[in-house]
Amino acid sequence: MNSLIDTSVWIDSFRTVAPSPWRDARALGRKCFDAGFLPPSMDLLIAQLALGHGATIVTFDDHFSRIAGVCPLDARLLPRPAH
Repeated sequence: MNSLIDTSVWIDSFRTVAPSPWRDARALGRKCFDAGFLPPSMDLLIAQLALGHGATIVTFDDHFSRIAGVCPLDARLLPRPAH
């Protein structure tokens, strides 16, 4: 049984998000900086990719709710489990 997955469709859809997701993430980072905070670069890239795909981010990381304050990102913050 062949367990390989054809990723070409996924790769092609990733390429159509934007000519440069990093460039767009940098611009998003500038908006955040102008608003008084700077999230990690990987969070900016994830947010930009979600924006490009119209996806919702569901996370424990409050950086995304702050990013959503400067752009139309749909971010849902989950409560952390009690210990």
